[in-house]
Amino acid sequence: MPHQRKQVKWVAQLSHVQEVSLLGTADLDYWNDRLRGKSLTPTERGGQAQMLLIAAAARFCGLRFRELSISVLAHRQTEGGRIEGAYLLQAFNSRQLFAFCERAFFATPYAHGNVRVATEPAAIELAVGGHQVVTASMESRQPIRTGPDGFDGPVFLPRSAVEEPRMFLARIGGHTSVYSFEAAEDVLAIDPNGNAALQSLVDSHFTPRQWSIRPNADHAKSKTYSWHEGIACIKPPAGKIAEK
Repeated sequence: MPHQRKQVKWVAQLSHVQEVSLLGTADLDYWNDRLRGKSLTPTERGGQAQMLLIAAAARFCGLRFRELSISVLAHRQTEGGRIEGAYLLQAFNSRQLFAFCERAFFATPYAHGNVRVATEPAAIELAVGGHQVVTASMESRQPIRTGPDGFDGPVFLPRSAVEEPRMFLARIGGHTSVYSFEAAEDVLAIDPNGNAALQSLVDSHFTPRQWSIRPNADHAKSKTYSWHEGIACIKPPAGKIAEK
């Protein structure tokens, strides 16, 4: 029987988003252990897990904001096949109101943080409680490829052992310039300062591999679904991001 896709209820559809993403590898055994109890498996490439930092500057309801999310790419096996997506460890929003609404109304792991993002050249900064915890920057150079690219799939959410799995659907797209991360020229510094998601980057030996820059991206986010509700909205294949 052909897959019947349920209509997605989008709660935010944003255009003209400035976005910088940093994809990297991490210890596969570490993330296998962390995700085992969540019925998820880290997406493997070359014997490594893949992690993704996305920083964006946008406007919603006339208000400018900036945010940073930290995810590990993961999949879940179902009777209909493997569902690719991302497990959201933590996100930060520059507006306290937006961070509160994300937690209260969408059950997403958001906190308030001072986020800075620039696309020319690429730069990401995050400060929490006045403490600089993430600094990333790229030296100007020619991209290894350009063209349309993005993500369309589920974002799995943290939950307790007694809660039903939840997710939202995300869509990111636009003209993309891709660069390799050059350790001799580029910078990534992480000081967790007690934050569990940032500490997991350090503990799993996150190693940046690839920048993706979209100066004029489109972002969309659905409401939060239970697993069974959300799976009905997914049109396979879903949510593939991989270093190329």
